[in-house]
Amino acid sequence: LDTYAFTRASAITINSDASAYSGTNQIGLGSWTWISSEQSSVDPSGHEINVAFITGQTVIGTDLFLYPLAIVNAASYAPPILPVSPGEFLTLYMWGPKAPAQVAAASPPYPSSLLGFSVTANGKPVDITSIYQGAVNIILPTDISGYAVTLQVRNGSTFSNAVDLPLANTAPGVFTQSGNGLGDAAALHADYTPITVDHPAHGNEVILLYLTGLGAVMPPVGDGALPGTNPPSRVTTPVTVRVGELSAEVQFAGLAPGFPGLYQLNIKVPGGIPASTTAIVEIRTPEATNRQVTLPIR
Repeated sequence: LDTYAFTRASAITINSDASAYSGTNQIGLGSWTWISSEQSSVDPSGHEINVAFITGQTVIGTDLFLYPLAIVNAASYAPPILPVSPGEFLTLYMWGPKAPAQVAAASPPYPSSLLGFSVTANGKPVDITSIYQGAVNIILPTDISGYAVTLQVRNGSTFSNAVDLPLANTAPGVFTQSGNGLGDAAALHADYTPITVDHPAHGNEVILLYLTGLGAVMPPVGDGALPGTNPPSRVTTPVTVRVGELSAEVQFAGLAPGFPGLYQLNIKVPGGIPASTTAIVEIRTPEATNRQVTLPIR
């Protein structure tokens, strides 16, 4: 069974009978289930049914509890029911008297221990980028493989519970201006000035998007090492981009030079997008599709 991830954000209104509509899709909601059905707008014979079952874990007598349902992609905040990927930025939320209570940020090359906290992925130490109250930010090792990864946190002599997550080659998440995975992408013009509503992108312009979760690169870069520029490290898994439902030319897909673990896409915004549009940006790999972020166009 192939592992595939799909993330999308859209506003919904929940009715008193626990039903809801997201666009043209009717969704049934329950306390621990999510069910939706969809008919293709292009092919009336095409139908899709989505079912998700969410289970919780009881916190009993633990000094350091790692929430299984609160380990998220640090860019998109995609939940752990979706796969993670090698080299991905993750945020791990914890509870208990031994959970993080202070704030600290590390500088590259990132350490494997910060404020007494360390994290392992399949038993291997991982790089920690920062810590804030209740959470640790990490980068998964680039050489993990298989269909699952086991994460565990340690604070001094105290170990958290171990949490298993599904693993895929890629799990793209786009960094946003809001910092919560929603709204406008944290994108730059070619001169490295931010793309904002006041300084939007325009058709046929080359812009820069920043992501996590695009998987292996060539030439490879060691965990925590600074990516080079000659040659740059390019992704080995194909990635396609659509802006405003139109295909965008991907001129570069790889690690951002000088930033460990951070991926960069240089794309050419397609012409023909109406002015004053907030266009949806779609990132697609063989394992995942991300349609959470937007881009202001003039």
